[in-house]
Amino acid sequence: MADTFKGEVKLSIGWKWTTDGGVIDDDKVSYWKKWADGYADNQAEAAWIVESGTLLEDGSVTYDLTALTRTLFGDTTTITLTRIKGLIIVNKNTTAIGKLVVGNAAANAWSAPWRCDGTDTTITTDVLPDSPLVLANRQDGWDVSATQKNILLTARNGAVTYDIAVVGTVSSTGIGSSS
Repeated sequence: MADTFKGEVKLSIGWKWTTDGGVIDDDKVSYWKKWADGYADNQAEAAWIVESGTLLEDGSVTYDLTALTRTLFGDTTTITLTRIKGLIIVNKNTTAIGKLVVGNAAANAWSAPWRCDGTDTTITTDVLPDSPLVLANRQDGWDVSATQKNILLTARNGAVTYDIAVVGTVSSTGIGSSS
């Protein structure tokens, strides 16, 4: 039996707002789509995760999207992503101390979701305490290359505990996929 991959992006933001007079506004916006197994549009074939990573204040870590190592199926595996379809970074701090700055790697910065003109790799995004950063390009994804591959995370204003997960494709030939 061939290996298969299933993934999804599932988001919702909702509210229940009640006035003193008892009028209720109860609503939400939701998004839920699945990726089929493969490397084409609307498909993904690999995932990578770090749970409860910790950075001391002013500490940083650079993740190379072309060399992400993890233990998977009992073996140490290196995942070489070629396109990013979804990314979530969660700042797990529960107090107002410690923000996580994402971006502006010293070399070969991956900045595809933030580049307005295709050249600025110095843009950063703050992930504030008890909050997520969620990026998705479910159809074709964002390119990863030898010159666009590093994600820098830096803790500011205190230590930060975080989760990061990436879903994407690993090749144009369907390596690790049933495609």
